[in-house]
Amino acid sequence: MSLPLGHSVCRYVTVEDDDDDDDDDDDEEEDKVSVPLTVTMCLVGGYIFMGSLLFGVWEGWDWLASAYYCFVTISTIGFGDLVPGADGFQSTVDNLKMIAAAAYIVFGMAIMSMAFSLIQVTRQHSKLMLMKCCKSDESMHDSALCRCCSLVMFSVESVCLY
Repeated sequence: MSLPLGHSVCRYVTVEDDDDDDDDDDDEEEDKVSVPLTVTMCLVGGYIFMGSLLFGVWEGWDWLASAYYCFVTISTIGFGDLVPGADGFQSTVDNLKMIAAAAYIVFGMAIMSMAFSLIQVTRQHSKLMLMKCCKSDESMHDSALCRCCSLVMFSVESVCLY
């Protein structure tokens, strides 16, 4: 099953309960399996690092200019101050380099889109879980911080929305 660009890399796994003695009415549980943000950020950072090495060798740019070009290009900012292939396309090798650069950009945009989508889904999930925790802990709202909000150091007014 293929996901369109911009959708998260999360999927739902159905776990069946084989124990008949369980008092729960639910026969199935859905557990969310997701990619951790650290893995996603390392993937994006590694992709930019590999691109900076590639464009540094091909274009003769220093590593900082190459990394800047890679980030600006795959995040679709695209200032246009650095352009690969500015020397022209005199040979077949130069044309192949531009095809490889286009493939790098397309895959990089897909990876960046996946990373942004994953960050958005993770933030929404964290916010919902925090709000659910605060709503279930109404007895603690008389104090300055409720029990669940104090774990992440947010005040009751900024997090617990009724």
